[in-house]
Amino acid sequence: RHLLSSVPRYDEIHNIIYGMAKYFIRDKTNVYDIGCSTGLLLKKLSRLYAEKDCHYIGYDISDNLLPESRANLHFYRRDVAGRNITFENASLVFSIFTLQFLEPDKRQEVVNKIYGGLKKTGAFIITEKIYAAHPKIQDIFTFLYYDWKKKYFTSDEIYKKEEDLRDMMFNLTEDENVEMLKEAGFRIIEVFYKYYNFVGWLCIK
Repeated sequence: RHLLSSVPRYDEIHNIIYGMAKYFIRDKTNVYDIGCSTGLLLKKLSRLYAEKDCHYIGYDISDNLLPESRANLHFYRRDVAGRNITFENASLVFSIFTLQFLEPDKRQEVVNKIYGGLKKTGAFIITEKIYAAHPKIQDIFTFLYYDWKKKYFTSDEIYKKEEDLRDMMFNLTEDENVEMLKEAGFRIIEVFYKYYNFVGWLCIK
């Protein structure tokens, strides 16, 4: 619920993802979601594409949110930057506003690992909050975003949230994110969503 009131058109991002997923989910493969939280995305996909014989695997660092594993849904408390996280035989991997909380050097290692675990023509769907390339644009987007958030939060709540995130979020520019994806090996990288400083990319191996 918090993300719906913090990320513009968050529900629409999920709707787009559900539609794109059908082009990549393949039988006898794994689908991963890093930072899966309550597992909503994977649960919905497993219902939408129940005819597919595959496993849905979610990783999150907070075990108080993780649902119980069942049937072909598997959830694990794992640090996405840890050594014990793997991506094997993957047809599709998601990172929905997750990598932005990793320091940039660790982030590249994770994306490299994801690319290595994807099957040929498999996809990595990633959304991130970014910095605008120009400071004037950054200011415009920031205050337009604050105006949007006022529909859900008071000014004090908005400030407190920004203060809390100050030492937790490590945003990159759009170009820096694309360079990171290219460095991992991705050559097909396309924006599918953009709203102020929020961007989503579809990357195909």
